[in-house]
Amino acid sequence: MYPKLKPITAAIALLTIAPNHAFSAEKEFDPIVVTATRQASRTSELLSDTTVISREDILKAGQSSLAELLAQQPGIEYTSNGSEGTATGIHIRGTNSNHTLFLVDGLRVNSATLGSTSFGSIPLDLIDHIEILRGPASSLYGSDAIGGVVQIFTKNTGDGREKRFVDFGYGSYNTSKLSAGIANNTESVQYSLSASTAQSSGFSSLKPGSYYYNPDKDAFSRNAFAGNIAFNASPEHSFGTNFFYSQGIYGADDGPAKNARYDQSVSGVSVYSKNKITPTWTSTLRVGTGVDDSKKTVGSAFDALFQTTQDQYLWQNDFAFSYGKGFLSFERLDQKVSSNGPNGADYLLKTRTIDSVSTGILTKLDNNTLQLSVRGDHNSQFGDKTTETIAYGYQFSEAWRSSLSYGTGFKAPTFNDLYYPRDAWGMYGNPNLKPENSVNKEAVLHFEVPGHHASVVYYENKIKDLINWAAVDPNNPWGDWSAYNVAHATITGLTLSYKGDVAHNLIFTSNVNLQDPRNTETGKQLNRRSKESANIALHQQAGAWTWTTEVAAHGDRFDDVANKNTLGGYTLVNLQGAYALDKEWTLYARVNNIFNREYELARYYNTPGINAFVGLRYTPQ
Repeated sequence: MYPKLKPITAAIALLTIAPNHAFSAEKEFDPIVVTATRQASRTSELLSDTTVISREDILKAGQSSLAELLAQQPGIEYTSNGSEGTATGIHIRGTNSNHTLFLVDGLRVNSATLGSTSFGSIPLDLIDHIEILRGPASSLYGSDAIGGVVQIFTKNTGDGREKRFVDFGYGSYNTSKLSAGIANNTESVQYSLSASTAQSSGFSSLKPGSYYYNPDKDAFSRNAFAGNIAFNASPEHSFGTNFFYSQGIYGADDGPAKNARYDQSVSGVSVYSKNKITPTWTSTLRVGTGVDDSKKTVGSAFDALFQTTQDQYLWQNDFAFSYGKGFLSFERLDQKVSSNGPNGADYLLKTRTIDSVSTGILTKLDNNTLQLSVRGDHNSQFGDKTTETIAYGYQFSEAWRSSLSYGTGFKAPTFNDLYYPRDAWGMYGNPNLKPENSVNKEAVLHFEVPGHHASVVYYENKIKDLINWAAVDPNNPWGDWSAYNVAHATITGLTLSYKGDVAHNLIFTSNVNLQDPRNTETGKQLNRRSKESANIALHQQAGAWTWTTEVAAHGDRFDDVANKNTLGGYTLVNLQGAYALDKEWTLYARVNNIFNREYELARYYNTPGINAFVGLRYTPQ
């Protein structure tokens, strides 16, 4: 075991049997989520491994990125190619970065070319809360959800009165941010609208030694807005719209004395109608479009343009029974890509359609809980695929409960995997790829009393035909690269988590993640994933003051599939504090990496040193 994790593991073991301090924050320890079952449920009712990042958690993040915030959660690591805005990915339970399905207010935002999400284009300022579902969720959401689902909620209506906020600040790397919003909730109308802007001089993304190295700073800017409006025709019938748009511009090194500029935008809009047909049947119709745009220029010359458009149609029927609840859903997804790619090339195939039907049930009888879900997808490229999940839970006592689950997942290859046009660097797609398929088994044990929640999760995820990009000739990493199917990969892991009020409103949060992500054909560790990681945090509010201390530790990883280039382990310490000047004004500050630790998340790429951010938040009452 990674030595730095031993004391953290011991602390969690002790805190699991911590005394019962009274604590009345049901929302804090047992929030309502919808992602885990596609229906609103308390986390204590669920059999899946689920986490909610609250608005309060987001406010503590300062100038941290979305990926950094997600990486503080159990079982999640992230990679980054340098300064803010550059390519970033997360790994849930050791799976690939494109094995996580990202939703924004229910809309898919994963790029159909890359398969991942443009994290740098999604500002924390516009997010109300985030739900994370770990483990395969294809039986609920279809392709891409082999590792899990992350759903971002931007909507934030008021609580019967108008709410407003203004937030601005300045920090290291000449980083400045400004955001503002308004929300209201009346009997007939609910609405919210928020906007943000951010700029940063950044730092040089690459280190000397890389062919692409350029010592200049890679700057970043982003403008974004999000909103929603809902109308209640009656208590049983409502309709409305959600929308968001974010555009980021960031620089990257592209060779000696060469700079690349990326214009990246992510957007989505949907309209819906929610109708309670009977006391036990609610019907929801939703139509929406998600768009991911990326344009690259080198110097003043245009280089490439990639665009993904995903038209999405949903009819979900929710049913309430005396013994539980269930749903029946019909969906259609039209994916379209367009490109003026390298050397003017385009994709061989640019459209595909997925028609789906899914159903699920969550039922409880005495101390027994059962969750079932099954989904059928018809992909115009790859034919039919059925996925399923079955989970059983048992409540041993008021404090102890456990569950066992079995679930399958799959991921269709991206358009890049299949048809990426050969570029000047010898990168090209492989049209002979097969879809990835997975089988996941897990066991969970929870200990929960007022103010305390501890859990142990063991999982084994076997992935067949895992897709990796690597050198066509393993002995020539500078030659041609393409996508290929790994015969088999197995990821086993153990996650220990605890959150509780340990003394005087002192909230202690911790997680330890021990995993073995391995290519079972070669025996090599899957690249850019560590075998050990841990996060701990202490947070307390005392009068007008609040403060948070965070520690993140990660073991060694390998940058390449051959396991020849090691990325060393590291530990980071962050501090955050806030002071309420009065009921409306709050002064806050955050310092990340306070010991100025040097570390790599990808070979040759720089990471932020010690950096600080100071801000002022206005929330009129």
